[in-house]
Amino acid sequence: MRAAQSAALRTADANVEQAKLNLGFTKVRSLVTGVAGRAMTQVGNLVSQSTALTTVSQVNPIKVYFSISEQEYLGLSGRVKAGGKADLLSSGNAIPLELTLGNGSSYIHTGKIVFVDRQVNPQTGTIQIAGSFPNPQNLLRPGQFGRIKAETDVRHDALLIPQRAVNELQGSYQVAVVGSGNIVQIRSVALGPQLGSDLIITSGIKPNERVVTEGVSKLKDGMRVSPQPTSVAVAVTQQRPEGQ
Repeated sequence: MRAAQSAALRTADANVEQAKLNLGFTKVRSLVTGVAGRAMTQVGNLVSQSTALTTVSQVNPIKVYFSISEQEYLGLSGRVKAGGKADLLSSGNAIPLELTLGNGSSYIHTGKIVFVDRQVNPQTGTIQIAGSFPNPQNLLRPGQFGRIKAETDVRHDALLIPQRAVNELQGSYQVAVVGSGNIVQIRSVALGPQLGSDLIITSGIKPNERVVTEGVSKLKDGMRVSPQPTSVAVAVTQQRPEGQ
């Protein structure tokens, strides 16, 4: 008799534990902390283990995916290696990322590189990179558009000229310089990065030399001209090489 009662008690306890376990299955918790989307099911709907209830996106921190050219990638890699880092992923905050939102405003937090794709896209010549940004107020949401800026290179006392002053000829670049006696000299130059509508010249001309900005293709070496100076607004202290 006692054995039968003991067996019945154990069965009842097992049923209670099974009921608690089944009740726990009715509470669905997200595996990540984030923002939930709209509910895909309503109260009273029959659900199963494969039923999607909603979508949860982790937004703090949030990842921003962007692509850069192969040249920009090599420039960034060279900079971090010069700083003693092995690659972009181990650079930490050595290259802070700046985010410009879709309305043109700057995001208050800076980001860092957390992912670099394994290969360069042969069709576009770009490589995908992901940056991680703090998002404590959940301002940034998945699917938003923005622009990423990063300081890829720092050049002191750089020589800039307007882009329209450079004439491309069979893969080389030439600039018309007005020398003494207003005599034109056609010189080959080496170009650096572009800053807005200006180009950095790494060799070929010197500071304070006069370059022709209009009608460059019509000039020949040794021609005498009557130059008319143009006013150029100098505001390069805040400019950086373009990189998206």
